[in-house]
Amino acid sequence: MLHNLSRREFLMFSGLLALDRDKRKQISAEIQKQDSVSFEEALADVSLRQKYIDELVTENSSPYVEEVIYDNDKSKAFELAVKMSIAEASLDYHIMHHDNKNIKPYDKVIILHGLMRRMDNMPEVVNEAKKNASPEDFGLNEAAMGTLNFSDGYGLGFKSKMYVFNDSFTEWEIETPEFPIKIQPSEEIFKMHLSHEYKHAANGYKGLTINDNLVVSHSDYQNISDEIAHFVEEGSAYLSGIEFSRQFGKNNSAYLLAVDMFDVFMTNEIAKLDMLKINTYEKELMAHYKLEFNKLTDEIKMVRIMLGQGI
Repeated sequence: MLHNLSRREFLMFSGLLALDRDKRKQISAEIQKQDSVSFEEALADVSLRQKYIDELVTENSSPYVEEVIYDNDKSKAFELAVKMSIAEASLDYHIMHHDNKNIKPYDKVIILHGLMRRMDNMPEVVNEAKKNASPEDFGLNEAAMGTLNFSDGYGLGFKSKMYVFNDSFTEWEIETPEFPIKIQPSEEIFKMHLSHEYKHAANGYKGLTINDNLVVSHSDYQNISDEIAHFVEEGSAYLSGIEFSRQFGKNNSAYLLAVDMFDVFMTNEIAKLDMLKINTYEKELMAHYKLEFNKLTDEIKMVRIMLGQGI
């Protein structure tokens, strides 16, 4: 019995217990490491991808994400997006015809989630709606990952659902003046995309603080055009991906891809937005991301040179 041991014997016994405990922890860690799924294994075997994602998200979690789901053919994300669309249309119809325009934004999202749960028992309604829509309608067609939440809940503390698609495990192609560059999938690229989506989830949960004088709150987000909202959201997420990928080095494919995607996005969007009539606040938002784009001019030029050399 421990109470019959001398102080010296007790200390020796405690040391042995601690040693055994540390040894057990070491053995347990080694077993878990052996049982974990590498990116290469997930790349080769679709059935291992959810386990790989679960392990990666455990190590690199976001408090603003409800769950991260592997969705090989985008069918799960598409169905959720359709359900969200039906819920929004149903509530808008109810508000319009029952004079309930004073519903508070937070309560509105709670109602939307309730409508979503009811749709689980109405598969025929969802299936019919899916016939008249496509993943492209929700921006899912070329996405590697996707974050879904109600725009009515922007900045009000609601977590997002994230989906990882097969595109995250496929070859990337970057167009250059000389020839297209093939970039093989990697864990660094996967994590860069995860960072991009985590930024969307964070913005959706708490709004976006750009600087001390420029924020996008719930009310701001509801009052800006869809084009500017898309520009701001994607601009902030692309910049997050670039910043995250710097840790891998500027020769790494994750960094090269992150910079290329931001460059292509900004070039295309600025050309379209310059033709729109926007208000002063929207001009401030646009000017900020234009400035961030200009700051990266030298890096973009360097990436273009490296890609032109086939790196």
